[in-house]
Amino acid sequence: GFGVPTHVNLEAKTHGDVILLRANSSLPRGTGPLISLRLWYSCALSAFPQAAYVGKADDDTFVHLPSISRQLQALPPDTPTYWGNFECYHWNMTRQTPTWFCFDFPRGTGSCRMNQQVLGPFAFAKGALNFLSQSLA
Repeated sequence: GFGVPTHVNLEAKTHGDVILLRANSSLPRGTGPLISLRLWYSCALSAFPQAAYVGKADDDTFVHLPSISRQLQALPPDTPTYWGNFECYHWNMTRQTPTWFCFDFPRGTGSCRMNQQVLGPFAFAKGALNFLSQSLA
């Protein structure tokens, strides 16, 4: 079903390690990944209601589950958690475009306004692998 290749359906039936979502494959790049991610989290919460965390990984991502599991289990229970990468950027008010990307959130900036033309930093989740606590998913 779902218009996917036969080998994917066979993998799902044989091993039970593939979950197919009813997602529109023709959604634009700007919104499609976010809509698909939201569909996945809804599905995961329904399929695995006792899970403390739900996650997603791109199909070309190496996942070392023992290490990730140790890190997540070390967190205080019931703590709202995002586990993964963030990327930061500033917004250029003159050009109306993002600028100055970085992968570490600057600390001690005090204010979001750098000067009259640039606002930030703004952090957003990004990456091939992330997990959310059930309360955030």
